[in-house]
Amino acid sequence: MNSASESVASAYDIALEATRINQPLAVEVFFTRNRRDDVHTADGDSNQAVLDDPTIYKSGIHFQFKYQLYHLGILTTGGTNDKNDVLSNELRLAQAIRSVR
Repeated sequence: MNSASESVASAYDIALEATRINQPLAVEVFFTRNRRDDVHTADGDSNQAVLDDPTIYKSGIHFQFKYQLYHLGILTTGGTNDKNDVLSNELRLAQAIRSVR
């Protein structure tokens, strides 16, 4: 991939964008079953403050999911085995997404 066309995002950015596109599916894909209710605010929006907590993400998001996206050619690198690194582990994308903190 051409580095000039790459964009960098985190799991936070991708999860937030996914909840904007299709919240029910994003909640199923990204977040652990026992923390899914924490992701929603009372008015049905995403609780962005909770997205900063690495323990809400399924373990597959920071390793398996990232490697799947890597093998599809969407990301330039694979995942991490360290759940604490899930939010700081950058995902280099071929195309930009609009979510930014």
